[in-house]
Amino acid sequence: MENYFRAKNLIEQSEKISIFPSPHLQQDTFPASLALFYSLNELKKTVNLFVEKPPKKFEFLLKGGELHLPQADFLISIKEAKAKLSHLFYEKSPQGINLYFRTEGGEVKPEDLLFQPIKPGELLITLGTKESSVIEKFLQNQPPPKVLNIDYEENEKIGEVFLKVPSESCFSEIILNLLKHFEEKVFTQETINSLLAGVISHFYFSSFGQTSPQTFKTIVFLLEKGGDLKEILYNLHTSLSENSLKLLGKILTTSHYFQEKNLCWFWIKKSDFAETKTTPKDLGRILEKLIYLISPSKNLLCLWESSASETITRGFFYSKNRTYRQEITKNFPSTEKGESVIFQSKETQPEKIVERIINFII
Repeated sequence: MENYFRAKNLIEQSEKISIFPSPHLQQDTFPASLALFYSLNELKKTVNLFVEKPPKKFEFLLKGGELHLPQADFLISIKEAKAKLSHLFYEKSPQGINLYFRTEGGEVKPEDLLFQPIKPGELLITLGTKESSVIEKFLQNQPPPKVLNIDYEENEKIGEVFLKVPSESCFSEIILNLLKHFEEKVFTQETINSLLAGVISHFYFSSFGQTSPQTFKTIVFLLEKGGDLKEILYNLHTSLSENSLKLLGKILTTSHYFQEKNLCWFWIKKSDFAETKTTPKDLGRILEKLIYLISPSKNLLCLWESSASETITRGFFYSKNRTYRQEITKNFPSTEKGESVIFQSKETQPEKIVERIINFII
């Protein structure tokens, strides 16, 4: 926690900040960097995000803001307060390059032009940049600024402050934790969607197959903040139908986690199926994704109101532990399929079913 306060102080003391994710943009370094870019703009910082080329699957997050490419050395800014630019032309001449502008009325004056070199500024924030030589190449012999390094493993040659990404976590979660130390205004729609896209991408598609108990809390927090799960899952090509995506959103926002029992559980009401125009038959693909999301090391329980009877609750239980599955089959009318059990109960209060099942889990 101390390092988060130190990181906050570095940001507050810096007016010009550069964000430099790994050149390979592995894992979720790009959406995490983009979220930080949007947030620091809200704090009225001058921010440059240095990215060679944004990953195609995350291009939908680029709504507003400009990215400064790393090969650019200088920036020409034109104020459009008095004249809106409609076209830009350039012409090479023996003496150099001439720039031509066309406006939609108004006049561009010399004082509306700003010509400045692009420099790292007082603070450089690196994400997943493991080699100090990469940073040295990026700086191009310029005076080294202070560095906030965010990564899975610390490199003592990089940075005044280090924020560690746990092996079961991702960069977007660390950026979220950092932003929680600032004003509420940093959580713009663009910031929230970038963070949610990073978390979903990492744990939905990552080959690591590991998540922490905090993952569901993070997803729920971002959804409650207004994260657009439908747009994100659609653009990440998750292969679920639009209605299934809506149902998944409802499931995630009602998730519960018993850390001491390593159990994630969800409750789906008839009204949830009705509002999303889905049925229990649509749960199959969703449950497959949820099992992958929580990783094989955790237990998953999904309960829903039966569409056939108001006095029956149906359930799905997943666990690698055979003993747990056997306890379910002993205590409920059920069918075991691989590492999961489909069962039903005459108890209509989900909390009581959960309480009963928890007693099976050592």
